Amino acid sequence: MEDKVGLTLACLNIKKLVKMMVGKTCYFIQIPQYYCIMGELSVNIKKDKHQKRCLSSF
Repeated sequence: MEDKVGLTLACLNIKKLVKMMVGKTCYFIQIPQYYCIMGELSVNIKKDKHQKRCLSSF
């Protein structure tokens, strides 16, 4: 549960950061990197949780 709350807060903070950075041309290149990093993290976490559920069901 704590992991889920932490990820939710991290996603909200990144969304706020992206909104602040919109319109600033010097940061425009960095915006896709944040989405890429968060996307990779969420995929890895979802895989880990799914694998744990599958293993614990046996």
